[in-house]
Amino acid sequence: MRKIHIVILLLILSIPVVYAQNNLKFERYTINSGLSQSSVTSITQDINGFIWIGTQDGLNKFDGYEFTVYKSTGKENAVLSGNYINALFKSSEHLIYIATSKGVDVYDPVLDEIAPLKANSSSISNQSITCVSEDRHKNLYFGTNGDGIYKLEYATKMLSKYSMKSLDKNSSDDITSICSIQEGGFLIGCANFGVWKTENFKSLKRLETQDYNE
Repeated sequence: MRKIHIVILLLILSIPVVYAQNNLKFERYTINSGLSQSSVTSITQDINGFIWIGTQDGLNKFDGYEFTVYKSTGKENAVLSGNYINALFKSSEHLIYIATSKGVDVYDPVLDEIAPLKANSSSISNQSITCVSEDRHKNLYFGTNGDGIYKLEYATKMLSKYSMKSLDKNSSDDITSICSIQEGGFLIGCANFGVWKTENFKSLKRLETQDYNE
């Protein structure tokens, strides 16, 4: 009898969840709504509540009503380094790093300004930046399309480069994803070469994966 009561209680509690799911509403935003392009690559939100949307042709800021579009003109002092936005990353200091096909830009929500990434050496301008991550020391890591990973030291703003292939010839410098893990180190996704783990970029270990489609 006790089991029956528990089952009935669970059914009653599940009714509001099912009801809520049936009442979900979605609103579609397209280029007709002011979006710069229909292929969306990334989305994030700044500390002021604005939604930032990266596309294959421009960056968009959405205030809930209208879109503000940011684009590169291809000229010096342009707002963006490139119009193809690969990724958006909000750091622990609430800056938004804009990874483009031609380098990295940074949005400061306090100043409401976008500026190219500032570093003291090894510029990554004109690099196709595919992803961004941050470690617990606030150092930033930028994955590239074919040129490995760049680390930006928080204190010195110095850039250093890590080549995956120099650590393991079976890996790749075509980086698709970087994830800083809680116990330290990183998981790194490589195009067509799986997932790798590193503690300090001095060695790599490939993670075994299971193909559940087999």
